[in-house]
Amino acid sequence: MTSLFGNAKRIWVTTTLGGTLRDVLKRYYKRGGVSVDDLIESGGVWLNQQRQCQANAIIPPKSTLVVYQSPTQGWHYQVTSESVCYQQDGLLVVFKPSGLSTVPDRACHRYNLTHAVGNYLNQAKGGFKPTAITRLDLLVSGLVLFGETPDAEKALFALMRDHQIRKLYEVRIACEGKTPPRFKRIRGKIDFVRRAVSSEAGRWAETWFFLRSIQQGVAIYAAVPITGRRHQIRYHATLLLGPIIGDDWYGGVASGGFGLRCCQYRLVWNGCRLSIRCPDGLDGDGMPPTQSSRKIAGGGAPLDPT
Repeated sequence: MTSLFGNAKRIWVTTTLGGTLRDVLKRYYKRGGVSVDDLIESGGVWLNQQRQCQANAIIPPKSTLVVYQSPTQGWHYQVTSESVCYQQDGLLVVFKPSGLSTVPDRACHRYNLTHAVGNYLNQAKGGFKPTAITRLDLLVSGLVLFGETPDAEKALFALMRDHQIRKLYEVRIACEGKTPPRFKRIRGKIDFVRRAVSSEAGRWAETWFFLRSIQQGVAIYAAVPITGRRHQIRYHATLLLGPIIGDDWYGGVASGGFGLRCCQYRLVWNGCRLSIRCPDGLDGDGMPPTQSSRKIAGGGAPLDPT
């Protein structure tokens, strides 16, 4: 099961002598096997809930460091023109592969989509640093929205707050030997305690599922989240239809792929009604080295769940 910290392994390191951050970690990892410099440069070391990125920072004696080791440390993810699905009038829509974090995580503050988008816009150093308007879970692939300027970002966040950005997801559910329902709708209160659960103390969540096709024992649904709670689609799919393929958090069987993708956004931007769709062929693995499975041109054809 993928942890809440992505692909990271969490370790507590207590130092008796203190010293520089590099020296403390080199003493702990004296048998080798871990690049201390990559660990520090990637931001995987924390002290008192603060990320420690300076190798020569002095660590007091009897301090306890929290160290997150990840396969992505030492790597930098790169956004290319192939993964940009829409870029116009300050709006940027980028494809995120499964296994890549949308935002910096505890193990690595550079191997993520947001940092890569900042580099793509040539504004990561000393200028505007973009923030993801929408986020996808680590294993979920698909489209993520960004604003290219502070004004565009502010306007997009306002649209999100006013529920003016509609998202459409593709969901894959194993249905071998079963007749999947053509339509399902669920509304109820859910909370998140390490995973989504039904709870009267939670917040209202609503999702609609439309059956699109059945292929080789797999039911393919269009999922429309009316609200945006954490793990909402994954949990609601499990309650109504069965676990999503590859989602072992909610009873599925871990497989070579994850059956959930954000495939379309609908919004009004600068007076124009936009329908931005993820090209079907875009694929890839967010673990290094990251490459698209093939060269794909961007597209924005409409997708109607009904």
